Order: sequence, then structure tokens, then C-alpha cells
Amino acid sequence: MRKTMMWALVTAATLAAGLGTACSDDSAETSGGGDVCDISCDAVPTFSQLSWNTCTSCHSSDSAVRQAQGVPADSDYSTHASASVRATTVAERVNDTTNPMPPNGSTALTAAEKEAFTKWGCCDAPP
Repeated sequence: MRKTMMWALVTAATLAAGLGTACSDDSAETSGGGDVCDISCDAVPTFSQLSWNTCTSCHSSDSAVRQAQGVPADSDYSTHASASVRATTVAERVNDTTNPMPPNGSTALTAAEKEAFTKWGCCDAPP
């Protein structure tokens, strides 16, 4: 059992190391500094009010697209049900200065979009 778990971890790490940077793995630790969720939860946008098109070119409902882009299997952001599972991660990564989402080389979010994703992700991810 231990050998199987160790093999799985080594395999996962090896695969992760080979991922491209255009659409990167959003499960990485964040380094944006501070607690991004230490915010006021007034005027929280709903899922449909957010600009998910920026995200879904990589975080697609198509698992083959997600795999090809190197994003985690559970990172489908095309529906509220699937995106809300990673709501806090979304908030953290849009504020991460070292490993941001969208990744460097992609169209950056505006300050207003960052704030909206942060509030949504930190404040119970309303549908």
C-alpha cells in the first residue's frame, strides 16, 4: 500500500513538473500575501455576474481540454456547481503575485474583476 501511494505521488509530481505555463495548475500554493478572504462580504456578485470566459479556455467543461492545458481534473469553471468547489482557490489565485490566475502571458483581470472573483470566492460563492 505504501509503495503504491509513493508511486502515485512520484508520478503526480513528475507529471506536474512537465506542465506548460499558458494554463497552469491552479492547485499550487499561493503567495499573494495576507489573507485574501479578510474582506467585507457586502455586494457579492453571483456566479453569472463574473467573467468566467477568461477562465474557461483552460478550466473547460471538456476534460480533454483541462488535461491538455494542465489544469486539475476538478477545475471545470463552466458551471456554478463545479466552480464553487474551488471558490477559495479562485479567490487566492486571482490575487497571487507569484503564480497568478490567469497566468502570466494571458489576458489579465481588471482590478474590478479581481475584486469580484475575490468576493465571490471568499463570501460563500453565491449561485
